This record gives sequence, structure tokens and C-alpha cells, in this order.
Amino acid sequence: MTLVDALINDVSPTEPLRYKPRYFYNILMRNSTPSNQLVIDKAYSDSGLYFTPQVISAGVSNPPEGRDKNMYRIGDPVHVKVTNCPQNTPLTVYIVEDQDYTDGMNISALNTIICQVSGTSDNDGVWFSSTPVITTSSVGDYDILVDIGNNGVLHFAYNGANIRDGFDGLNGPGFTVYDDGIDVVVALDNSGSMAGVSGNLQRTARALLGYLYNGDRVNMFKFSSVDQQNYVTNLVGNSTNLITIDNNQSILMNSVSVSNTTHNTNLNVPFNSGYQRFSSALVNWPIISPKRATRPMPCRSAVHLNFPLAS
Repeated sequence: MTLVDALINDVSPTEPLRYKPRYFYNILMRNSTPSNQLVIDKAYSDSGLYFTPQVISAGVSNPPEGRDKNMYRIGDPVHVKVTNCPQNTPLTVYIVEDQDYTDGMNISALNTIICQVSGTSDNDGVWFSSTPVITTSSVGDYDILVDIGNNGVLHFAYNGANIRDGFDGLNGPGFTVYDDGIDVVVALDNSGSMAGVSGNLQRTARALLGYLYNGDRVNMFKFSSVDQQNYVTNLVGNSTNLITIDNNQSILMNSVSVSNTTHNTNLNVPFNSGYQRFSSALVNWPIISPKRATRPMPCRSAVHLNFPLAS
């Protein structure tokens, strides 16, 4: 069947919507192959009629055309850009968990809505977020939905004169959030034996902090022992938790002081004190502890610095 036949067969002379350009557009689109749909949409767009909104996620505001992004680390900002949208039209952007959709479903029936942002398309049918719509915090697959006209109903089929809403995630996830961050506890030997190289030890510890990325978590403390008494000095974080890296490396680096005691080294101390600084979900990750440790101490990642690199 040709597109002309489709118009002849699908247009009813009594249809009140037959005077709307969108009505004929929808007929052409639903009777066309994907390649022909691109041609039809371009012809309408070139005439200033934008009927199939395009939605992308991006790492920056108002990215150049085609510069979308679909993989984000924990802590990354997510921007949204909508193009080919009906001009000067109110809209609401929703970030939701990846899910299946049916044409005509109510937005109230969606699974968890992570956030929503309202706006209005401009004279060119474009809207973009000047600030991030979200900063990623949970691993998973997500979709971006744009309710064009704010009628609370999602449409993606080319039926009647329906306004087609915007989707990034109609067929598969719109974007994915992953976690490649690390959790690390660093124990600095604060005994008198380190006095001659305490400056190198400090620089090594600070360099380690400087190489961490946003989203990584770190804890750092000094340890020593004398007269069967153990000593722990917190430098970054405290005895039960870690600090998240969030463009704060320089501040944390300044918290690292040099070794300054005449105490002894007791390798039981960093293992007995270090593992408690990880969250309860991680304290069962086993590592090999020193033979002198009273028990195999579980943790996710631990570093014991008492052989610092030379400057």
C-alpha cells in the first residue's frame, strides 16, 4: 500500500481532526518503514512542524547535536536535552527506572519516579536543562520521559492527532549508572622508626588522596603502640566511616600530618582498627592479615604505609 493509499483509506471525511497537520503526519508515520519515517519527519520539520521529539541525556548542559551520553558513574551529573519538540510548549521531564510502557498509560502508573523537571520549549522546539536534572547516586538502568503539553498521559504511537511524547528508553534503557569507585582505608605508621622518612610518608599518603576520583571513599589514620597501649589518630574520616571524594582532595590532603611519636610499630593495630571503618555490608570481604594478627581481619581494601616512596 502506498502512502497515498494510506491517506485515502485512513482519512474519514467526517473526522473532526482531519484539518490538523498532526493527523496526516500520524497516518503517514504509522504506515511507513523506519527509513521512510525519517524522510517524512524531516519534510515536516523543514516546514517548522515538529511532531516527534528527540530526547538525549548528556554530561553537560546543551550539548552539540548528537553528543548524547548513556553511561554514568556514581556521582556524575545528568543533563537532558529535548529537540524537534512542538514550539513554545510546556513540558515535564521525568527520570524513572527503566521499565516497559504502553501507549496511553498514565504517568501516575509509572514505577519509581526519580525526579521531574518542568520547562517550556523555545521557538526552535528545543529545551535543555541549564543545571543537572539529577546527580547519579544509585546503580541501575534509567529512562527519560518528556510529557509534551503536560497532559499526564504518555503517547508514542502515531494514532489520531495525539501529541507524541519524548522518550529516551522506549526500547531499552535510556542511560545506565555504574559504580567503579573504590573504598580504601590507609594506615600510616606513626612510630619513632619512621622519623627519618616521615616527610616521604606524608607525601606518599597525600599523593594517594590526589589520585582518587569523585565517588571514591577513603579513610586514613596513624597508628603506633607503646607499653602495650595502642594509639590511633584519625586523619580522614573517623573510626566507623569513610569520606566520599567530591572535589575535596586538596582539603583532605592538608589533613595528613607527618609521623611524630617515639612509639613502636604494632601491625595488629591497623588491621584491628581498619576494618571497622568499612560499612557493615563490606566487613566480610576477606584479606590476608599478618600472622601476628589476632584474627583474619575482613575489609574491602586496605593499605599499610610504612615504606614510603622517595620524593
